[in-house]
Amino acid sequence: MNLKQEVKLLNAQRKILRTGCMALRAVLRGPGGSNKAEQLTELSSALRRIYKSSLIANIEANQTIAEEAELLVGDYLGELPGLVKANSRLLETCLLAINLIDEARHHLQGNK
Repeated sequence: MNLKQEVKLLNAQRKILRTGCMALRAVLRGPGGSNKAEQLTELSSALRRIYKSSLIANIEANQTIAEEAELLVGDYLGELPGLVKANSRLLETCLLAINLIDEARHHLQGNK
């Protein structure tokens, strides 16, 4: 896979992760209903799975970045800055997911 394709993959992974974050946030911030706990549990579980695959993508991108950095010739960076930026943005979104999952866990523990 070339670096442009890898950037696209990271951006797609980030969009999927953000969608999961927005869904969980909507339920957390929304009014309490009879099935809110069930929704929080389901969305948290789904977000955890997406988060894990995002971390794997992040690790793989870090390996690519390290390999590409070793191959740098002179000052030519090619697509490397784009990959680093996409990877950083994915990691930021992973942090958002962690915070939302943690908030949902606390909310669920408070309802027991």
